[in-house]
Amino acid sequence: GITAYIKGGKIIKSMEILKQLKSEGRILHADTYNTLLSALVQEGESKIAIELFESDVGHSNGLIRPTRVTYNIILEAYRIMNRFSEARNLYTQMRTYGYIP
Repeated sequence: GITAYIKGGKIIKSMEILKQLKSEGRILHADTYNTLLSALVQEGESKIAIELFESDVGHSNGLIRPTRVTYNIILEAYRIMNRFSEARNLYTQMRTYGYIP
């Protein structure tokens, strides 16, 4: 599946599969998103990771409910990009939902 592509370093292929799965209405797990988000951040693609998080992950309107791991990955992406205000807002959101980094 998608995780195998991610672990094999084929992030672009992983993104294509993710897009296909979403278009088919498949339900994806937070672990899959976390693996992809983490790989994107590690490969210097923090901007894409943040965009994916903002479009697909959330408590109210997202496809995937974030976990503590999800939040920590995105906090790191914001830090790398020097987007500290957004990191603070995300940290506040984390605390609101009972997550502690």
